[in-house]
Amino acid sequence: MFTISFARCFGAGLLLVLCVGLPTTASPVPAAKALDLTAVLRLAAERSPELQAARSAVRAASARTGFVDRWPDPVVAAGAFILPVETRVGPQRLKVGVSQAMPWPGRLDSQAAVETARAALARQRLAAVALRIARDVRVPWARLALIRKVAAVVAGQRKLLEDLEPTVRARFSIGKASYEDLQRLRLNISELSERQRSVLDRATMLEAAVRAAAGLPATATLARADFEPGFDSAPALPSVKSMRAALRNHPQVRVADARIATARAETDRTRTLDQPDVVFGLDWVMVGQARMAGVQDSGADALLARVGMRLPVWRSAYAAAQQAASERVHVERGARQASLRRAEARLERLRYVMRDARHKRRLYALDLIPRARSALDTALASFAANRARFSDLIEFEQSLLDYRIRLARAEADWVQARAELQLLLGQPVATSGGTP
Repeated sequence: MFTISFARCFGAGLLLVLCVGLPTTASPVPAAKALDLTAVLRLAAERSPELQAARSAVRAASARTGFVDRWPDPVVAAGAFILPVETRVGPQRLKVGVSQAMPWPGRLDSQAAVETARAALARQRLAAVALRIARDVRVPWARLALIRKVAAVVAGQRKLLEDLEPTVRARFSIGKASYEDLQRLRLNISELSERQRSVLDRATMLEAAVRAAAGLPATATLARADFEPGFDSAPALPSVKSMRAALRNHPQVRVADARIATARAETDRTRTLDQPDVVFGLDWVMVGQARMAGVQDSGADALLARVGMRLPVWRSAYAAAQQAASERVHVERGARQASLRRAEARLERLRYVMRDARHKRRLYALDLIPRARSALDTALASFAANRARFSDLIEFEQSLLDYRIRLARAEADWVQARAELQLLLGQPVATSGGTP
């Protein structure tokens, strides 16, 4: 049976720790050692340029949360009187002052909330990229495994016909087989050889796709691709209800949730724009000696305490900013709803693909392939005893080849659908027959 882990907090937290904690300097790829799927996925998590960029975005967003919730820097100003102001105690010559603006209570908290929400959004984007990179590696790997399996099936069928060729030639020499039979045999062997070559040529293209998704150099050697286990056990799908509930873990839905939270925080911040800021200041005025002798406090410097306020007079601009931020929340909510609807449709398609693949496995592996193999063995024995036509033997051989290739394609469909399902649900999907 399929089992889906719903320990969302633990799973999401572990995924983020792994994503953020991985070193930004990629480890070298062994040039001689062939990399299996596990090694490719590990290197993809280290070397993918998209993941490295997403990690940098997380670090940058986290760093911004450390300096937004602070007061503005104090201002120090100095000025000299070009024309000194004469006072009773002497001329004012120089003034030095310091002032500090104090934001309205709640404004700094709202700014910090915006940056915190943006940091959470960056982390969700990182998690989404990590899951997508794993999918982008698994899908071409499954297609590569399909090519290898189809090539092996074609090679086996070609060898069967090549082993049959001496018998057909011997029968042709004594008039028990026609020239048409011999020509048809050679034609089928040539077709299988060409099919095997064409299939294997595609392997180079898919290996390049795997390397590109993992961020590996073109010189990296990949191990012989094989399907991830689980298909042969024919596990049952989880309930529709449980999978639909798990769609809240869909990367795009989680990113949309974080974008909504960011838009809400930005809306709260704009509500503080029409609140005044208070400015406190202290000025020191240097005073020279009085012109007249005997003046009390002659040359005594002066201290001036100031208090001011920023006046939010552009009310229409503040209102427009609030409206824009509020509308942004509605935009993000609509985007989340659209992502969820698309995910639900995608889920139904994947469920169909996996059900169809299981049905084909039962049909081909347990019914049609054994029947076709038995019919071919019987036809071979009958042909050797001159009791069957060569055309019947070729027909059974082609049916067996077709069923084996269809079974391999069903397995590839199942493995790729599981990789898509893991991305869709935002968490590993384990099967009773193998690893996630």
